[in-house]
Parts: sequence; C-alpha cells; structure tokens
Amino acid sequence: GYTNDAGDYFTTLFCIAVGLWRWQFDEARALAKERDTSGHSHYGQFWKKNLFLVPAGLFYFAALNTLSRAAILMITMLAVVFFLHTFVVFLARIDKVKRVKRGALSLLILGLIAGASAIFMPENMQKEMDTLDTYSVLDRVTGKTEHHVTVANQLWADYRIFGCGGWGYKHLSYTKMEEKEYRRFVGKGSANVHNDLLQFLVEHGVVGVS
Repeated sequence: GYTNDAGDYFTTLFCIAVGLWRWQFDEARALAKERDTSGHSHYGQFWKKNLFLVPAGLFYFAALNTLSRAAILMITMLAVVFFLHTFVVFLARIDKVKRVKRGALSLLILGLIAGASAIFMPENMQKEMDTLDTYSVLDRVTGKTEHHVTVANQLWADYRIFGCGGWGYKHLSYTKMEEKEYRRFVGKGSANVHNDLLQFLVEHGVVGVS
C-alpha cells in the first residue's frame, strides 16, 4: 500500500504498545508492593512488567522500515518523548543516590542506541533522511508554501457547498495549474493535498465536512 499508510499504522500500534507497557509495569509494580507488605519477597518477574516492550520494539522498527519520512520523524520524536516521560516518572520514585546512578546509566544507554542507529542506519533509510532539512519539514507541517494547498483553495472556491466528489482533487487539480506547474508538481502523491482538512473541504464541501 501507500508508504505513509503503513507508517501511520505502525506508529499508532507503537503508541498503543508503549501505553500498555506503562500500564502493565505499574500494575505489576503495585502487585509486587502488595506481596511485599503481606510477607512475600518476590518482586515480580521482569517479563511480567516489560512484555509489551517487545511489540513496541517491533512496531518501532516496522515503522522505520516503511521508509516513510513522516513516520520516521514522528515515531522517533514519540519514542524520545515517551522515554523522557518514563525517565522522569521512574526516577521520582527512587531515592537520590540511586536516581543519579540510574539516570546516568539510562542516558548512556540512550546515547549508545542513538549513536548505533546513526552509524548502522541502512542505506535506503539514510537516503530518505538526507532529503530532510528543517525548512522542508516546517514547510510540510504548516503547508505555508505547499503548492497543493494553494491549488486546493482555488478548487474549493468552485465547489464550496458539496465539494467536487471523492478523489475529485486527483482529477480536477490540474485545471488550476499552469503547464509548467503541472510538470513540476504532478507525480507520485499528487492525488492528495497533504492537508486533511483541505482535502475533505475540496472533495466533500462544507456539507460533507459538517
């Protein structure tokens, strides 16, 4: 299927797996505390607390393997956010001496993973990442200078109430382009505005969006 569909799918599953891991970890930890207070010394097995890290890891690498640049950026940012949140929450639960030691160890492990990822990144993935820079990312996120956004606004002006129909943008967008614009912008992915709200407005109008 479409690369970004696969990237979105695995990124969503990654988020769910991480959420389930945090829930399972806290549940196992609470159960272990209950056992400790009732005279049992067993603190809970490692896999009972961390089993969901396995699918989380698989989904992470699956998202990277789609070679969707949006998915690579999104899932990496999410992984960093999840790590920092977990890092802060877990460290707040332990005493100061252990906090410094475990904090330093965690940061070292994160640094090693990041370094290894950069050094051993597959060539096809590196090729995709090399096409990204700060300006292009901000441009795609805001859509400020995205040509398809301009074309979509012009097309919507003709079909404001009911839109031009499903997949209508794909077939009618060229009517709002000069020949040189058509040669430059029409190609793989040009069936989409790359802005969901505008795509719905163009194809289904105000009535459809409402």
